[in-house]
Amino acid sequence: MVRSDQAKSNDPQYSALFNYKNDEGTFGVMVQGFSQKRELRREAQEIPGGFFKIGAGDPVAKTNPDLIGVNVPGLLGSTLSSRATASPGA
Repeated sequence: MVRSDQAKSNDPQYSALFNYKNDEGTFGVMVQGFSQKRELRREAQEIPGGFFKIGAGDPVAKTNPDLIGVNVPGLLGSTLSSRATASPGA
């Protein structure tokens, strides 16, 4: 079981391995099978507008002169990404 806190889900994972070898040791085989299901969720912030520097003439600099020359984000955005995947195999 895999727990994803962001997606609030418990997803199963199964794996099996089988091998066989004859008594003479001349033939052998190994087989594996697996299945995984995942539900993922990602929340993030992005800065698509780049950064700019606060200048002496900016309104915020007049009330807070210690901020002159500080780089600040020009535009902030929030992103949400969710997906469900299944990975069976042998």
